[in-house]
Amino acid sequence: MCSSDLAKAQKVLEASWFNPIMNTRSVRITDNTYVIQGMPNVGIIVGSKGALVVDTGAGTKNGEMVYKEAQRRSKGPIYLATTLNLPPNASGGSAFPASVKYIRCKAQQAQADADDKNAIAYYQKNPVFKDLLNDVKERKGDILFDSKYDLDLGTVHVTLYCFPTAYGHGDTAVFAQEDRAMWTGGLMLRDAAPDFLPGSSFKGWFAAIDTLAALHPYITVPVKGEMYDYNLPRQTRLFLEALQARALALKSEGKKPEEAGQIINAEFKKKYPEWQLGDLTRGVTRAYAEAK
Repeated sequence: MCSSDLAKAQKVLEASWFNPIMNTRSVRITDNTYVIQGMPNVGIIVGSKGALVVDTGAGTKNGEMVYKEAQRRSKGPIYLATTLNLPPNASGGSAFPASVKYIRCKAQQAQADADDKNAIAYYQKNPVFKDLLNDVKERKGDILFDSKYDLDLGTVHVTLYCFPTAYGHGDTAVFAQEDRAMWTGGLMLRDAAPDFLPGSSFKGWFAAIDTLAALHPYITVPVKGEMYDYNLPRQTRLFLEALQARALALKSEGKKPEEAGQIINAEFKKKYPEWQLGDLTRGVTRAYAEAK
């Protein structure tokens, strides 16, 4: 793929990453991969034997649009995978017919079984998502795997990786081998701090980053925001290392997690002025807990 095509795709992404209404057309980013920009950045990986859709968008309306676009791109069988068990990523699954096999890691399916209704209710508090999620129906995985699953699409081969204790929602990364294109879900975001949720851990996050970095991706597509190159795993790891180290230093000084969080929030705003940081206190609390 030429650099001008990639730049065009990036420009569209930058303009629409926050929009939960998916676009109706995908943009080609490598020979065999496409992205539908929005929240999330949906992937379509197309080979001679079929296609894999990565994430569904929020609700049935988005899921229907994503499925139609996958049909337009591929005449073969269609498969589905989701990087996260969150409504923007997985709640459009019911729009896909039963002929579409849903490949899902066991940890993500277990989390969905336990908390799907609560997650949808939480997102519906946001007016942007409320109407989109009114008609959501549960869609369970058809093919469940533990840590790794290989899918042969003919001219492109795809590997799915599951990291249940990194970001914390049965994180699944999807790697198109021939294109070296990777969908990372919430594991890595360009110039944005990773968010810590119940079940997150530095140990699990570092293991996930190291596994994915070893694949040497040409392009990484996070759940939202801009695409990035092979440096995204390293960028994410360096940030997490800095956060963990500073938190443990403050812990050794006797600071409580809440106090340390406020100190780090102020320091990191100066250290990472171009980043979207949010409140880092949950990450500080996790660092304290793992140090025990």
